[in-house]
Amino acid sequence: MISAVLLLLFLLFGQAAALGEPQLCYILDAILFLYGIVLTLLYCRLKVRLREQLVPSYQKSDKISRLQ
Repeated sequence: MISAVLLLLFLLFGQAAALGEPQLCYILDAILFLYGIVLTLLYCRLKVRLREQLVPSYQKSDKISRLQ
């Protein structure tokens, strides 16, 4: 019983300490924002590469034959 009360008090004080440091929250928000941008760029790059690979080879050879 006493250990449960101590655990509850510890959790409450941990939350209060976390709310007292807004700079840490801003830093974590910035990290998550940059992480989202990086993942979006990697996803777009992957889609472009896959699209280039799916272009049929006859379209590429047709363009070359027109130039000659």
